[in-house]
Amino acid sequence: MTARFQSLGFGGSPGSSSAPQFRAEVAADASDGVVRSDLPGTMPMRFGDVLDFLPPKPAEWLRDLRQQADDLAILNRASFAEIQELQIETQRHKARINHLTLERGADGYGLPNDAPQVRDEQSRMNKKLHELARLRELVEVRGGRFQRMKRLIVACEDFLRSSIPPGTAIVARPEIEPELRKNETLLEAIERERYRLRELDADERRAKTAPIPSSIAKARAREQLSRRAEQSAPSTMRLVEHGTEVEFATITQRLAVISTAVDQHSYANGDVPDAIGLLLWTLKDEIIDKIDALIDEDSSDECALTDEARAELLAQIAKERLQIEYMDCAMVRAAQVQGISVEFREDSDVRALLNVELTTAPAPPPDPNAGKAGWVEHVGPGL
Repeated sequence: MTARFQSLGFGGSPGSSSAPQFRAEVAADASDGVVRSDLPGTMPMRFGDVLDFLPPKPAEWLRDLRQQADDLAILNRASFAEIQELQIETQRHKARINHLTLERGADGYGLPNDAPQVRDEQSRMNKKLHELARLRELVEVRGGRFQRMKRLIVACEDFLRSSIPPGTAIVARPEIEPELRKNETLLEAIERERYRLRELDADERRAKTAPIPSSIAKARAREQLSRRAEQSAPSTMRLVEHGTEVEFATITQRLAVISTAVDQHSYANGDVPDAIGLLLWTLKDEIIDKIDALIDEDSSDECALTDEARAELLAQIAKERLQIEYMDCAMVRAAQVQGISVEFREDSDVRALLNVELTTAPAPPPDPNAGKAGWVEHVGPGL
């Protein structure tokens, strides 16, 4: 092969001392080099059945949830068929009653409404109307339960496909034993946990809507007004150097343009003198004092939170909520095993629903073939 390439003019004629020589060797180990990874800040998409991404027990629970939804769909389809059949039979009974009570001259029997034949048909029709109402109510209840289950299943699948951060693994948690108080039933314990979840929701809303302390508000207002006053200071540089006029700061405003067309609104941007900035530059201290007084009137320092305290409180609430949701889902599973009719919360956390947690994935073992994707051909003398 060497001779063949050299005969093509690569480095000289075969056998010449000036002709470069070839050697083949394995590339250097690159196990510590850069490896392919997901882009920072992106969530990897996973394809295939999400059950393959779960440990055995959580996969079994998700499979059971799918099966329950499928069973409800099958039952509802059967009920729809019964409803259609009952509607047809009800119409037949109505037609029969009309025929019985129709006058003889109109090809009827002319029976009164209290005739035994009419009462019998009316009784049969009423029974089927009651059964029709029962089936419709049952279909509505099953349909609502089916929709709630499907939303839970879709939430699980979306979470497992696209919400797992890179470098993390899904690990099954130890199964939780329901914690019951003295003389407390499972349904009462579930309601107790959900009541605590509602309390945490209220705590979260209060934390998110809590005002900031007046001292921080005053500092931010002072910074904003000082910056605006500094930016809006008049300039006398061109007046001193070139004998022109004093230059005042301007700002860009959106201005409405009068149009003769009906229902046509046009706008244009224009520069106007910054009157507020000039006023701040002139009376900054007086305006800041008045703004501070307004802040004192509007502030509620007894319930205020700094940004750091707010973030810490929200993190504590989220942590406690997740632990309660783990217990709530464990109680629901235990109740369903006992045949008690109770459902998972529609907005249950997927991790609690499947009793899993996300942990840092272990580093993959070193690849003995790292960096050996091919052969490197070295060209040169002295080989």
